[in-house]
Amino acid sequence: MWRSTLNIPVTLENMEWRVYLSTLDGGQFQVGLLAWYGDYLDAYSFLSVFRSGGGRNRAQWSHPPFDALLEESLRTPDPAARAEILAAAEDLLLQQAPIGPLVWRSRNALVHPSVRGWPPKLLDIRSYAHVYLAPNDPP
Repeated sequence: MWRSTLNIPVTLENMEWRVYLSTLDGGQFQVGLLAWYGDYLDAYSFLSVFRSGGGRNRAQWSHPPFDALLEESLRTPDPAARAEILAAAEDLLLQQAPIGPLVWRSRNALVHPSVRGWPPKLLDIRSYAHVYLAPNDPP
């Protein structure tokens, strides 16, 4: 599709997962595909992936103004001010474009009406400790 739509020649190389990660870590690629799910519901969890020298920064992108904003966000106790700082960091990331998001994954769940305690979760991380079947509803 890249060739036909964008006139970009592409050669795919299949490899074992550990070899693939090693190739990415070594910077021996032009385009790679990885996913990231935030550890917690905070912009920092997503933006910190691109911190200079960070272990998850497989793009090996470095932009000191971006790093400075991340550091400032860690020292800012006011939630509104911190959100503005992280929004500025996100703007820098998008302007510099070290990544090209291609896929947004979604998950669907079919939940029977008798299932209780199944609240939707933004990051799809859920605890099943409070999930149960209502006793008077048919299974």
